[in-house]
Order: sequence, then structure tokens, then C-alpha cells
Amino acid sequence: MGAPEVADTPSAKRLKLDSIKVHRGGKVLELPAGSTVQDALDGEQAVAAKLDNLVVPLSQTIVGTDCKVTGVPLASSDGIRTLVETLKFMLKIAKQETAPQLALTVGKPIGSAYYCVLAEKDTGKPHLPTKELIDKFKAAMLKLIDESLPLRYQMVSCQQAVSNIDTGAGFTSKILRDRNMPQVEVVECRGFYHTPQVPLMTNTNMVPKESFNISLFKEGFFLEHYRQDSRTGKVIHQPHDELANDILYKEFISRQKWVQDVGLHTVSQLNAAIREGKTKKVIQAAEANCDRQFVELAAGVQNRASCKLVLIAGPSSSGKTTFAKRLQVQLEALGFKPEVLSVDNFYKAWQDITSEGMHKVDWESLDSLNLAQLNEVLLQLLAGKEALIPEYDMKTSTPMDKSHWTKMQLDQRGKGLIIMEGIHCLNPALTSSVPKDQKFQIAIAPIPALQLDAFHVLSGTSIRMLRRMVRDYLNRGRPVLATLRQWPSIAAGEVNNIYPHQRNADAVMNSEIAYEMSVLKAHVEPLLRTVKPSEPEYSEVMRLLHTLDQFIAMPTNVIPPQSLIREFIGGSWYYDFGGWYKDY
Repeated sequence: MGAPEVADTPSAKRLKLDSIKVHRGGKVLELPAGSTVQDALDGEQAVAAKLDNLVVPLSQTIVGTDCKVTGVPLASSDGIRTLVETLKFMLKIAKQETAPQLALTVGKPIGSAYYCVLAEKDTGKPHLPTKELIDKFKAAMLKLIDESLPLRYQMVSCQQAVSNIDTGAGFTSKILRDRNMPQVEVVECRGFYHTPQVPLMTNTNMVPKESFNISLFKEGFFLEHYRQDSRTGKVIHQPHDELANDILYKEFISRQKWVQDVGLHTVSQLNAAIREGKTKKVIQAAEANCDRQFVELAAGVQNRASCKLVLIAGPSSSGKTTFAKRLQVQLEALGFKPEVLSVDNFYKAWQDITSEGMHKVDWESLDSLNLAQLNEVLLQLLAGKEALIPEYDMKTSTPMDKSHWTKMQLDQRGKGLIIMEGIHCLNPALTSSVPKDQKFQIAIAPIPALQLDAFHVLSGTSIRMLRRMVRDYLNRGRPVLATLRQWPSIAAGEVNNIYPHQRNADAVMNSEIAYEMSVLKAHVEPLLRTVKPSEPEYSEVMRLLHTLDQFIAMPTNVIPPQSLIREFIGGSWYYDFGGWYKDY
């Protein structure tokens, strides 16, 4: 009785334990056990691969007997991440071989480049790079490509990893110690270790020489890299917008100085504060810093005597709704009488946009808005007249009839203001009839300066994705998979409609809350774990879970109701959750 011996199984049905069945491009391949995903790709041009929808390096050995393998091309979001991760390691090697006395920290992406800084290892004093030094870095990186060096994945003891890596700013080695793990996965090249957040290429010769550049910027330098064009899908070098870069740089440096001053510069510092029972102090510090921004922004509006229209724009889940309402309260405290006007009320009927049906409408295009109607209303209000504000039915994608419209009129004593938020609010074409001196334009986005280690800063885009997942689920009961599937089109809309106009901002609201990843973790982790490996979005889920895994969760009951994060997790004074969540 029991299972038959392998030898007794008919040969046609016998499971070949020494082979692997690989599904690729509609074909089924049979490979010997121990094969890698690169073997399975059989010469296909790729920088990494998806093994059962999980992004892995090409050197990954296939474990199992039946799997699906697809190549990850450079011209893809995962391909660009792989390129960037490889460039960071190569820059580290180049710096160590060129200027071993200096420590390198890779910070936030600004535009199409990562902002990097150097410091003296012995003293920690900032070191201003020269053109000669960064040219040496680039030459050393190009030499690494010519030498065709393998990038090998290894499991090493945590102690060995710390000893190897503890030659720089100290962020990475401290974080490794805090993880309390006996073994750590590293990528090795030339005796140097790198702790990856995403897969790397498997050889330095896979990096196109034209895919990167190094240029001086402010107190440090830019590591520039290919980006994927959202319109064509091709890899390109995006031109620098110096004005927009300056705006983002100033806010990043301001946030960086603040987190350094309060001891929340690294994930290990945040985790230590939570472990040591300092949660309330962390929350108080973060919320006080957020309050400071509201005071300063309201003062900026007050100081512009001609200002009548405050415009707020930012990418999805930046916290625009709560921000607009909190700014309204702050301005009221200064004696202003602001009215909040939603751009969403001025969409055209879908039939006036396309004949192909409402599901074919590009709602993030400026052409989907009735600009003539919006500007007419603005001019009426700014002239002190009463205006009728339309109401839009999102379910039918058409304006509601005039019985649903509401009246609005600004305060007649000279303290009236309009606050308007929307993705196009920094685009001059949206409010072309209003003189520039009557506008105060604010860009809002989470701009974190929290270092995960010396080569990775927390991504503002990841924060926004997690925020949206939680809010979509709590507010609409929407599964996380639906949010993930919609995100690429959201991101493309941001690249086309928001980022090109950031240069017009008079001020920036950094909506990142320093402790929010520890709060989002408790809400979003269970949602992410509902996504099955068979889904194409599984690789993105695992990337986000890997980021969340680096944070300790914190309780949410002590978060104040005016906090921006409450817009996404519920309990906000300013954001009214609808649907089934209201009685939660």
C-alpha cells in the first residue's frame, strides 16, 4: 500500500525529479535540475526575470519542478529599478577604490537622478565633491563595465556583513545589527558587499555605458540614470528642470535636517524609539513639524497682499483633501474667510470628451475639464459676485442638473479667498483668466528623508501607494489588487500632468509623517498578503512587503484626529469616510 515507487510509475507519467518544467512565452521547456532563470530565458535580452511573478536576478536557481519564467527588459519599471540598484553598487565600489577616506550616502531621487553626498569617515564632516572627483567616479564605473565583473549573490553571517560594510556612513551596518538576523543576503563584487532592496544585474557588463552620468549638484552630486518614457515606453535621459530640482532639493534638505535634529534620520532610529516606548514623543514631534508648515504656508499667503486664489496640486494620495481643509482653518485663524472649491466639479460630461464610452475617458487630462466654465466661476467670485458651483455625478460621469448646484460668494470685507486643489492646479492653463499675482501655488507630496540604509531612502511613491491601498479598502471596500492594477495609469498621469508644472510652485508642503510607515504597516500588510503569486502584481506586492518588513508597527489610538495620516486610516476631523466604514 501507499505511494508507488518511482520505478513502478508508467514512464509517460513519471515525474522526472532531475528536470524542471518551465513555461515561457506560451512554450513549455524541460531543463535540468539546478538551471537558472537565465538558462530558461535562452538568450532573451533581459536585466532580471520574473519567476512565478516574483522579480529575481538572472542568476537565481530555479527551485521546484514546474514554474513560469518571463524576462524583465530594461525598458520597464522593474528593469529601471534593477539598473539603478546596480549603479548604486558600482558607484560604491568606484568611490571605495577612488576615495576610500570618504563615506557615501545616496539620498532622495530628484527629477531623474539620485542626490548623493560625501562625508569624511573620520570626522563625519561634509565633503564637497569636485568635478575632478566625480569624473574619477564615473571613469571607475566605466572601467567596471569593461572588466565584466560578476555580481554574486551570497548568504553570509550578519557579523561578516557588518564587518565588510562598516566602511562608510555607518547607516547600513547599524541597521544590519538591529535586525538580529544570523544570516544576510548580500551581493559581492571585488570583495565589497551590497545589501539590495531589489535585484541587481548579474554582471557589470550588462550596464549600458550611456545609461548613467554623474554631475555636480549643490553640496553633492547627481547619479543620473535612464528613465522609462511614460508615453513611448522607451528608455531615455530626461532633461533636468533646474527650477523644479531646486524646489525639491530645498524641501528634502529641510526635512533631512529636521530628522537628524530629532533623531529620526534612519529606520533603525525610528524602530528604536518605538521599542523604547517613545511612541508618543515621536508622534508629537512629527505632528508639531507638520503644524509648523501650516503656520508658515498661511503666513506666506498673508504676506502676498494681492492673493485671492490658493492653488494646491500634488500626486495621488499626497493628502490634498486634508491639507486644503487644514489650511482653510489656519487661514481662518488669521482672519481670512476662505472658500474651498473642488476642480472635480468642473469635469465635462463623458459624451463631450469621447464617443467611445466613459471607460475610455482620460480623466487626468486637462481636456476632460470644462475650463471655460471654471474660469467664468473664478472671475465671478473674484469680482465679489455670487456664483453657482456645479455638482458632478461620478457614477454617471456627467454634471448634475442645476437643482443640485450650490451658491458661493466670497466675503465682502476683503478677507475672502478661494482654496482650490487638483492635479492640474499648478498648470497655468487651468486658471488662465486669473492674474499670476493673485495666485499662491502650493505643491504637496510626501518627501521623506528617512534612510533605510546608506544607499536607500524611503520612497515617497511607496508611501503614496500604501496610503491609497488602505484608503481605497476602508472607504470603498476596494481590494488591494484593484488599486495595484490602476496605479501604473495613475503614475503616468502624474508624470504627464503634475511634475512638469512643479516649477510654478510658490511653496512646498511636505506631507510625509515621520512615523507613518509604522502605522500603515498594521493596516496594509494583511491586505497585501491577500494577493496570490499567480497575479502579475505579485512582484510589486513583495517589494512593498520587503520595505514594510523593515519597520516596527506602532499603535494608532494615540494619533491625533487632525493628522494628515488620518485621511487614509480613518478617524480624521477633515476627511469623511463613506460607505460601510462609517460605523467601524
